[in-house]
Amino acid sequence: MRQIFWLSWIALGTMLSVNLPVVSQEIAPDIRDSNKDSILEQFKKGDKNTLIFGVRSDSYPISYKENDSWRGFCVELAGILKDELGKLKGIEPNQNSIKIVYKDISAREIEKERFDILRNKNIDIECGPNSIPGKVSDDNFFHPRYQNIIFSEPFFVTGTRLLIKKDQLDKVNKNPLFEGEPIGVIKNTTTYSVLKNVYRLANRKSPNPPTRKNGIEYLKKESVIAYATDSLILEAELERKKYLDNPDNYYLYPENNFLSIEPYGLAFHDSEKEWRDFVDRVLQTPGAERIIEELLENKYDSISNLIEREENDTRYLETVELASKVLSIILVVTVLVAFIWLIRYLRLKAQTAEIIFDEEDEFDWNAFIYTFKMVQVEHDVVLLAINNELSIKDNNDLSFQVGLYKSHLKKEKFIKQFRSKYELALEDVKKHYKLDIKEAQSHGQSLKTFQTKHPQTKTLNDLIDRLSINILASQPLNIGANSMTNDNTKTFNTHQEGVNIANNDSVVKDNASQKANQHNYTPEQKQSLAEAATEIQELLDQLSETYSATEAEQKAAEDLASRAKKDPSLRNNLKNWSRSILTKSTEAGAIEFGKEAAKRVIPMALSFL
Repeated sequence: MRQIFWLSWIALGTMLSVNLPVVSQEIAPDIRDSNKDSILEQFKKGDKNTLIFGVRSDSYPISYKENDSWRGFCVELAGILKDELGKLKGIEPNQNSIKIVYKDISAREIEKERFDILRNKNIDIECGPNSIPGKVSDDNFFHPRYQNIIFSEPFFVTGTRLLIKKDQLDKVNKNPLFEGEPIGVIKNTTTYSVLKNVYRLANRKSPNPPTRKNGIEYLKKESVIAYATDSLILEAELERKKYLDNPDNYYLYPENNFLSIEPYGLAFHDSEKEWRDFVDRVLQTPGAERIIEELLENKYDSISNLIEREENDTRYLETVELASKVLSIILVVTVLVAFIWLIRYLRLKAQTAEIIFDEEDEFDWNAFIYTFKMVQVEHDVVLLAINNELSIKDNNDLSFQVGLYKSHLKKEKFIKQFRSKYELALEDVKKHYKLDIKEAQSHGQSLKTFQTKHPQTKTLNDLIDRLSINILASQPLNIGANSMTNDNTKTFNTHQEGVNIANNDSVVKDNASQKANQHNYTPEQKQSLAEAATEIQELLDQLSETYSATEAEQKAAEDLASRAKKDPSLRNNLKNWSRSILTKSTEAGAIEFGKEAAKRVIPMALSFL
């Protein structure tokens, strides 16, 4: 309430230039009885028991008459005043004998005699859409119309607006100053003065008789392009649909602003300041604030509502602008991340070779595993994935994804070399397989025992673990690093269950297209490899008395791998020996022909680590 009061008086300061019309009447004499108590004192002493309210019957929702009963804000406020007056005398509300009499002042000539009845003290209070006036001269005198009249603090703040038919919208947009256009407005009102200053080129046309009902009729009949009065009155008429057949055909102008600021206050005789101050205190009670909020503030535009709406609109626009900036940043970051991942994907794709075996290819797991171990040692490649697992048994379109992140080879050249090595390994596997069959037949064993087996899905993950390096844990992915450096301290996860790789044979043969890497070892390393070959051959000879040649080689490899797990130096030697054997170094060539089995056992042992 206090906020509305100060906003109202600040706004009134901007209206000093509004020339209120001079009323052609003599100033009523100051009717005072110095010996008579004030209205408030009379109620306190019990000398007065009737509260006379001056109201209008056509000012909905401030005051109006419906079915011969008075209604509106003024009527509700009168009830609260009655209760507060009763409290001054210590009377309970149900025992309050104070009466309220409503005196209709709307039948009089508008603005000419309305305040005269208050000046003559024929009413105790005037309640209606009364605009609290501003000072109109440098001497701070009120206009003569308000002589001997004082007002309460504002209970509501509205402003001037125009009611216009929607079919006149284009006409208004083309002529926003309403030049030469008739606007309906009641004479001798603050609204009339406002239009005189705001729309100087418009024709102000007062309805006859000068009532709001007739003003709206002028608009309906298009005698005027707009009807001007307080926004509260116009909004209320659009709401109750009493004088307008179809309110949807009309709109208020301007939509989000007022042409003037009109604070409403209750009017009193200036000799009744004590009575006025009492009413001001009542306006701040919870009961009065409740009816102001329910009947006025929550339903109609006020200056505080418009300010709040403008602030909300500003906050909304700021929020939208901020959200737009945030979304722009997110979009830029998203595009940047997508671009980075695209580059990463393209580089990964360029460094990932796909080895495919279709139905026409002859595929053998032993040959593939042996070949992959060979290229893994030689080029430091990584097995990333095996696709189409469900068709492994039938070898239908089986493919392997191999990472070449540390290899200098292009994927096309790598695939070509892998294929060449695989074909050589496949020939040796077949040769060794035939020897096993022959040996099995000589011992009367079933041939089913020596049929090449394919790893099942259950053991496929173990296969990948054996052939791959854990990229996330053990082998960071260095995109774009082309390095052929062989890490002799690298360990492989070689745990396998149920996978038969015992038929791995020495698969490296002379190949004119292959450039073998020549490794120079110390004499001690050469001697160790030769001694190891001899030791392995002796072990094979012992095992062959109990097992087949294939089983003996597998047992020997398992024994050698078990020892290497406990002896780091033996593990390193196994890697060096395997590299020498797989690349056909001079050292491997020095192994006697009768010890060829050692060439198969050493790489096999390394695969078990």
